[in-house]
Amino acid sequence: MKITATIITLNEERNIARAMESLRCCDQIVVLDSGSIDRTVELASKLGAKVIEGHCSAMPARRIARRIRRARLDPFTRTPMKR
Repeated sequence: MKITATIITLNEERNIARAMESLRCCDQIVVLDSGSIDRTVELASKLGAKVIEGHCSAMPARRIARRIRRARLDPFTRTPMKR
């Protein structure tokens, strides 16, 4: 079974590397960015995360993350992931 971690961000360039390092045991890290204006997206991408950008508040981002987890969907194509 693969483990996917989801991180919801907004201007977290100072913390994203440390957060992602703490999740290195996961098979995949998905960053749901809420419209950062700093280098959060750039750093997360360089560190290997799959980044979904959008201008949303934390609550809708949590709902998106929950739906992806529950349905076991690929976060980018929104299609079922193979087990």
